[in-house]
Amino acid sequence: MAGSVHKGRSAGAGRPDGVGPAGAAQPVPGTAARPSPWLSLPWVAILFITGAFHLYRGVPVDAAIFLAAGVALAVDTSVRHSRITRHGRHTPHGRQHPAGEPAVRLLPRWFWPAVAAAVGALSLAVVVLAPENSTGIPAVVGLVGAAMLLVAWPDPPRTPGAAPGNPAAPGHPAPRVRRAACWWGAVVLLLCVWEMGTYFIDRFAPADTAVFPPLTDLLQPLFDGDSSRWFMTGLWLVACGALVRVGRRP
Repeated sequence: MAGSVHKGRSAGAGRPDGVGPAGAAQPVPGTAARPSPWLSLPWVAILFITGAFHLYRGVPVDAAIFLAAGVALAVDTSVRHSRITRHGRHTPHGRQHPAGEPAVRLLPRWFWPAVAAAVGALSLAVVVLAPENSTGIPAVVGLVGAAMLLVAWPDPPRTPGAAPGNPAAPGHPAPRVRRAACWWGAVVLLLCVWEMGTYFIDRFAPADTAVFPPLTDLLQPLFDGDSSRWFMTGLWLVACGALVRVGRRP
């Protein structure tokens, strides 16, 4: 009896993965794969290049938005990487729970969906009912975009199978997330090339010549009527909510 217990303890203690005699995996600090900060460098560079391009265009407001987003992403990347370097793994504040204890829910489950529905209804009313050239529409769109950025700000992907509420080693995104990232990246790249081509063609084309239509001119007919504005605004809000839900799904 004593020999079998000693044998089981020796077998569990000598394994590098921290698996004991009961087969329960114990986390080993410092052994988690550390994501490189260089993975965020393209996103930061794109935001800064876009901001510089808007300065070149003479649109300082748009430039300030993109440059501020670039600074925020750069600071977030630096702080996140410094935490991982110090502690050996990513441990978000407020998610550390003792083993066996469930996470304490401070707000009811319906609270954030209700807030999102209220903000969406208010935004829909402002976008649809406000005059076309008023400042209310861009203000609401900008505020909703900033709020969505805070809600959907991505955490490093967790290792599949990690227990909810417990920090886990950073892993790879799910295949559906990688596929969605590739498709959306291709769409955004196509739209950016279109808009940049339109700008340079209009800028350097001789006077009184046909110009290449920008996306705003092509999409404007979809927002001329009240019914189409209702439909497109609702579709936009539903799509934003769907993207956030898919991105936050474990």
